[in-house]
Amino acid sequence: MSIENVTEKGARMMFAAEGMYGILKDIRDLEECELDHHGYCQTHGWLQEGRCPQLRIKEIIAKVEAMKE
Repeated sequence: MSIENVTEKGARMMFAAEGMYGILKDIRDLEECELDHHGYCQTHGWLQEGRCPQLRIKEIIAKVEAMKE
């Protein structure tokens, strides 16, 4: 694989990541999660095992914004 292919692939990935970051910011809910006694998020209707997607979105956004500093 040539350096041009690697650079082009990296540029496409960065472009895609920037778009996904924008979408995450658009769909993020600023309300805090409220967990019930089972650990399910009642605020966002996440009634499955694992962490609420809204919490994960907020963590991703915080990491990206910290990297920009």
